[in-house]
Amino acid sequence: MYDFSKQANMLALAIDALRSIGIYEDASLGGGTALSAYYWEHRYSTDIDLFIDNSNTLNDIRAYFASLHVKYDIRFPGHYVEVHLSPSEKIQFFETTPRTNAPRVCTNLWGFENVYIESIEEILSKKIRFRGDKGNTRDIFDIALGMSKNPLLIQDSLAGGAFSKEHLSALKKALEVIVTSKDLMQIYEMEIDFIDPAPQYKELALHAPKFLLEELS
Repeated sequence: MYDFSKQANMLALAIDALRSIGIYEDASLGGGTALSAYYWEHRYSTDIDLFIDNSNTLNDIRAYFASLHVKYDIRFPGHYVEVHLSPSEKIQFFETTPRTNAPRVCTNLWGFENVYIESIEEILSKKIRFRGDKGNTRDIFDIALGMSKNPLLIQDSLAGGAFSKEHLSALKKALEVIVTSKDLMQIYEMEIDFIDPAPQYKELALHAPKFLLEELS
């Protein structure tokens, strides 16, 4: 349903970098693009996110892309590396340890063989743990869809230590702010339109903040 050809090209660049540096086996594709391209086909996603279970690799990644003939916009805020190919194409590399017991699968995607892709539980746990307090539209929709497909998702992940009650509280506070503000809900709905949810998920997408807040209460 969605055209992920640009994302496939970005993954090819990322794979070349990871193999050149020698950390391919440590890296997994995650985030919203993995959720949509491999699991759900539920929305459009622009960036690709690679999560690396290996410390002290970001300088090597930055140096690799800086050495290429094509001069990309490389940003290094300190705890991750961003490689901007264009205003709408971005590869992000994060160093982080897995949060779940079965964090990834090895599969084929976009013509690439033996690609490591994070599990649904791993992707959503990281969204809750690291970004739950941000109230990001895409994250809210992704987490709500995960809950609708598996009502025990958050309960099981919490019990497994993927995130804490404090992380859930931060997510709830962010949802409360959005749900109680007409202006923020309008912004949320505009951003939902931009990511173009699949028809079967459109209703859930539009009401995800309220749905998720009720599920967490």
